[in-house]
Amino acid sequence: MNQAIKLFLLLTFVTSISVGQNSPEVTEYKVVKTNVGKKRKLRFQKFKETKTIFTFSSVIERDVYEKILKECWTVTPYEIIPIDKFNLEDYRSDKYSFGRITGYVKDKTTKMSNMVSSISVSFSFDYFEKRKKNNFRMVYATSFALYPNDQFVNKALKSVDNASEGMNKENVFYNYSPGLLKNYLQYINKRIETEQDFLREEELGRMVNKTLYLPSYLQVRVDAFSGKENKDIDNVNSVFENYNYPYEFIDNKELSDKIMNGEDFYYLRYIRLNANQVYAIVNSKTGNVIYNVGHSGLSYNIKSKHLKELNHAIKKASK
Repeated sequence: MNQAIKLFLLLTFVTSISVGQNSPEVTEYKVVKTNVGKKRKLRFQKFKETKTIFTFSSVIERDVYEKILKECWTVTPYEIIPIDKFNLEDYRSDKYSFGRITGYVKDKTTKMSNMVSSISVSFSFDYFEKRKKNNFRMVYATSFALYPNDQFVNKALKSVDNASEGMNKENVFYNYSPGLLKNYLQYINKRIETEQDFLREEELGRMVNKTLYLPSYLQVRVDAFSGKENKDIDNVNSVFENYNYPYEFIDNKELSDKIMNGEDFYYLRYIRLNANQVYAIVNSKTGNVIYNVGHSGLSYNIKSKHLKELNHAIKKASK
């Protein structure tokens, strides 16, 4: 079986990350109840000894990024470098870690000799590790997955140059807004700081009476044959009628603003990566994840059976 991976990173050096149903790229970040493994714990410890260089997408203003980091990033000293001024060679040292958008396109030849391409994009955290003879390698620490729109996916599959340009200068991700980014960074900061993964399942029972906010990007459905997206409000609404508890659709920007304003509520954070889907319920104030389930298969859209599964989890947690 022949495979080729085309990288469209900001940096010259990359870390190979396997993609499976339980990897951080597919489940947002691996969430378990126990301490992280010894290997990951050691990486977190080394990460905490560095200064983190953030290179963000230019679709959000710098002062917004500064506000977010000031409020939720405490695990390392940090600096924001504009994407067009960043040069990895300036930071080739084990004193630095990085927070940046990374991704790759993977071509795979099936047993029937068909070429199938898939794409993975995430906001990754890694650092330089010193090796013998003053050489360095990039070591992966953690990440959260990004959910690209179909236009970006098509560009990335055609040209990695287009992908690199698009993911850092265009609004191409459904789950990359100031509010959602704040909640992601809250969780990542806590994860590295405590060297633990955790799922706040005890909060899930509250959803019996709490309104679950649904970002409007959930109303976009994908044609499994063409890969094209279209807004299908009626169809999506009919699917969510299978959810047994209070819910409300909310505009993506309004959701982000509510999070940035410090309001306390719960929302569904949904991502799709190729044929993998992830459903996460997030506390807007703390960034805590109270439900995190991934599904893989041939479906490219939200299914009623997944909402019924959520119903069952909430009912069980409320007892």
